[in-house]
Amino acid sequence: MNVRIDRNNAVTFVHLERQPLNDDVLKMLSQLPSTERLYLAATGITDDQLRTVGNIQGVKRLSLWSNPITDTGLAELSAMWSLEVLDVHDTAVTAAGLRTLRLLPRLKTLIVPAGIDAQSLADDFDRPDLQIIPRGANP
Repeated sequence: MNVRIDRNNAVTFVHLERQPLNDDVLKMLSQLPSTERLYLAATGITDDQLRTVGNIQGVKRLSLWSNPITDTGLAELSAMWSLEVLDVHDTAVTAAGLRTLRLLPRLKTLIVPAGIDAQSLADDFDRPDLQIIPRGANP
């Protein structure tokens, strides 16, 4: 685990990529409201566990690629008002699920599975400042 702490002893960065994630670790993360960058790629996080992640309000960058998550779990992130960058490539997330995030006011970058039509999704969001980047293998 890679963690960065600011001068006020607040955790601002947590990098758990490719490390097993359990409910105890999620509970610890939920008690770190100052976390701005949360990297949970390839941790095995599930839709049910995303409920805890969705309650961490200060997160600006969230990496969830290469996890068994779906649109159901993605909906748990719809109240993350600080979220600016979300990476969900190499997941089972669809364009329909991503549309549930349309109201996130600060979202600037979405990294999505390669099979998603980025232009169509961008049209649905109707946000000229939003960059949608398809990544990974086509299904």
